[in-house]
Amino acid sequence: MTVAASLGILLSLDVKMTLVIVLTFALIASSAFPLGKINEHFAYQNQAKLSRVSADLDENLANIKLIKLTNAQAGVLQKFRGDLQDLFALSRKTDAVFSVTGPLQTVLTLAGFLLILLYGSQRLANGSLSLGMLSSFIMYMFGIISPINNLGNFYMSYAEARGSLKAISEILAQPDEADPGQELPKKAADLKVRDLTFAYPGSQSPILRDLSLDFKEGAKTALVGPSGAGKTTLINLLTRLEAGYQGQILLGGLEARNCSLPAWRDLFSVVAQDNNIFAGTVADNLLFGLEKSVSRSDMIQALQVANLWPELDLGTQTGEGGWKLSLGQSQRLQLARAYLRDAPCLILDEATANLDPESEAKVSQAVDRIAREKIVIIIAHRLSTITNADKIYFLDEGQVQAAGRHEELLKQLPKYRAYVEDQLWPLESR
Repeated sequence: MTVAASLGILLSLDVKMTLVIVLTFALIASSAFPLGKINEHFAYQNQAKLSRVSADLDENLANIKLIKLTNAQAGVLQKFRGDLQDLFALSRKTDAVFSVTGPLQTVLTLAGFLLILLYGSQRLANGSLSLGMLSSFIMYMFGIISPINNLGNFYMSYAEARGSLKAISEILAQPDEADPGQELPKKAADLKVRDLTFAYPGSQSPILRDLSLDFKEGAKTALVGPSGAGKTTLINLLTRLEAGYQGQILLGGLEARNCSLPAWRDLFSVVAQDNNIFAGTVADNLLFGLEKSVSRSDMIQALQVANLWPELDLGTQTGEGGWKLSLGQSQRLQLARAYLRDAPCLILDEATANLDPESEAKVSQAVDRIAREKIVIIIAHRLSTITNADKIYFLDEGQVQAAGRHEELLKQLPKYRAYVEDQLWPLESR
């Protein structure tokens, strides 16, 4: 019998008794809210601590070579054991709380039943309620107790799950990236930046101020300057990983903010200094993110362009994070992936910073092959990478200090000349 049907029958028997029952069980049901908040709080704390332990474990495994080379095993193990002990203590505390809040809900329900029974007995004693009527109320109350108790227990379980998933819920609640939806022309045009100013949220001063740059098709453009000059921030704005800028980023007269986000990002292939290689085979990494059909011969050609064939085969395992490959092979594999992607704009963000001269030469050759009829943007410190650029922008303190070819900047800009000499002196002193 449903709760609604039971209440209907009780109302027909005695209104006062029914109101007492309804109010009592309403109070019992409302008690599930504070109990549920307690469960939610402890579940969140437990999940947060577990997340921290998992992150530390992942970090330790990723840096296992450094830990061994620095003989830091004892310190790392001691810290990890301490975290596990804290997690164990918090888990015991959480289980203790859960073991109380669950039965407490049942105790409150039974207390409510006892209260109603005492009220009915008092009315039976003064003659305002018959024994048969009281028996009827008790019988129908048994039909109400179970769903009321289940409702309270369900809410506490729900609150516990909500606490455990709080961090994930906050991530899922983040708004999607804006996508106005305007498509781009199939043929790429020159990329232009006009009066670009950008500051990170909460920052007192902008990291980029009034930048104006031109990136032409078929030309290699280098961005150089000291650390913190805003080079990587500029790349993040060009690829729309960051938003909220003032000024314009234009492609053939179209403003970036008005273009479809997926279509805009399809314009770019980015080869970063970071090792962006996934576990799997070389073929898996070449095909990552590609929606078009690619044949085996196309993949082999990409490896040949990147000077990786026959050094690596399509079935070669890369290992987690590409640990089975050298740094040079990882960078060239990213270039091969960029070649298959065939985007109009190729961005190299310190792509040769960690390479030896031989690997750097191979990467530079691969870039020259891929760069034909493309916009190429290079962020680099090494002279061998920037001296043959068609145009160099020297950035400092968020502004373009000068622009031109390498020889021109050496004559025009003392800061650039000092920047170059800082790299030459160590070589001359050897």
